Amino acid sequence: MTVESSPRSVAQGGSKLQRRIGKLELCFIAISSVIGSGWLFSALYAAQYAGPAAIVAWIAGGIVVMLLALIYAELGTLFPEAGGLARYPMYSHGRLVSFYGSFTAWLAYVATAPIEVMAVVEYMAEFLPWVERTQDGNVVLTAAGVALSLVMLFGFCVINLFGVRWLVRANSVIVVWKLIVPVVAALALMSTRFEVSNFTNAGNGGFAPFGLAGIATALSAGGVMFAFLGFRAALEMAGEVDDPQRSIPFALLSGLTVCIVIYLLLQVAFIGALAPSDLAQGWGSISFNVSTGPFAALAMALGMTWLATLLYSDAIISPSGTALVFSGATARITYAMAKSGYAPGFLLTLNRHGVPAMALLVNFVVGALIFLPFPGWQKLVGFISAAAVLSFALGPVSLVALRRQLPDRPRGYRLPWSKLLAPLGFVFANLIFYWTGWDTIGVLLLGVLGGFVLVFTMYGFSGAEERARWDLRSGLWLAPYLIAMALVSYAGNFGNGRGWLPAGWDTAVVTIMSVPFFWLALRGRKAVVEVVEEAEN
Repeated sequence: MTVESSPRSVAQGGSKLQRRIGKLELCFIAISSVIGSGWLFSALYAAQYAGPAAIVAWIAGGIVVMLLALIYAELGTLFPEAGGLARYPMYSHGRLVSFYGSFTAWLAYVATAPIEVMAVVEYMAEFLPWVERTQDGNVVLTAAGVALSLVMLFGFCVINLFGVRWLVRANSVIVVWKLIVPVVAALALMSTRFEVSNFTNAGNGGFAPFGLAGIATALSAGGVMFAFLGFRAALEMAGEVDDPQRSIPFALLSGLTVCIVIYLLLQVAFIGALAPSDLAQGWGSISFNVSTGPFAALAMALGMTWLATLLYSDAIISPSGTALVFSGATARITYAMAKSGYAPGFLLTLNRHGVPAMALLVNFVVGALIFLPFPGWQKLVGFISAAAVLSFALGPVSLVALRRQLPDRPRGYRLPWSKLLAPLGFVFANLIFYWTGWDTIGVLLLGVLGGFVLVFTMYGFSGAEERARWDLRSGLWLAPYLIAMALVSYAGNFGNGRGWLPAGWDTAVVTIMSVPFFWLALRGRKAVVEVVEEAEN
């Protein structure tokens, strides 16, 4: 078996997706999907949770996401398909595990474009005050704000309908702006005011006023991982990438490296630009006008009107680019779910431009509903981060399984020291999931449970042959794994957990129990002959 390195089109679900995305264009997609609303808000929230140690959170988040990206770089070159996150577990473990991974990924994906639109609208409130209001201390959208958000979200779907070339061209223009503005903002703030004492001030708790728990919360609920996890959009476009064997590793690694450096620069600039009076009540009480954005508020406080104007314009352009990319990426994973057999077949419908049009429409409707239960930007950050890392935890398992199942299948990239790094990636994903907190995890697991209820309803009405295709044996580890994660989260110290586990010991418990679950999941992999048959279909 071989993998075609640069076909001009690829047959999927009886139709053809066009391979028209080049190496640099895929890199731009990775960058554009990472530098979205996260850079506009996360520096503030991370500092509130961790103080100056937010810098450590960005470094740790960068290391974790780079490891996950390296894992998925190998999987992406092994099977360069649209909606890859839905397909890799299908090859290694079968339909049930693949459904779990792709459904949790879809929950994160379908919420990402709406949250980027929320960021745009919240920034626009500086000039359009009627789009938002304050409720119980939180900024929420008004009915008019929701209507404006829906119009924007629909517009991104329309652009995607005209084909991947339209998406690539629009994004390539936007990404240049998205790279320049954050760097200019960081350097301008650092050259205007940089209080070195902010990083060490003992009166405010020193460098790490909230300890390791604060760093962990900044990673999960503070938006650090949310900002980085956008790299997955490049994977979902793999079915339309020319020369995926070279393009995918290049795009993931180079794109993430650029973004990590930019986010670190922004966090350092934000902390240094704070006036001593801003920290009078401690890091947890920093309260810039979030509706107009912390960086814009800082620029206005420093008399840098030109920078504030630049930031307001970027607050529309930057998240819009990310929303544009994720509208397309979410359609690809929905398409892959239908191809795998656990989403309706009509979602495989492609328009004349080779775009999964029905998937775009369905995701728009679901995305519109998200504006109702999660009315503010920060409300969605933890949910998206938790759902994304929960799905990403399957990648390390699939990588090691497929190394054993298809050792000779060509790969454009091979992860070094995979026997060590893959389990480590699984542990990191579980830790970040746990640190998101019980209030978010509880809601997410209810959604996952609803998905499984749907699956087993379908299973009950299926014939014997169709039931066999669900590969239940390969997914036996999922129930005890999810129950264990739920129990530790409920008994833990994050997000309104009960606090029954001592601080520090809860993190140790998650780390220790992740190891046997990794190997249990690995033992559940499919037989080699089944993988070969699936790969050839």
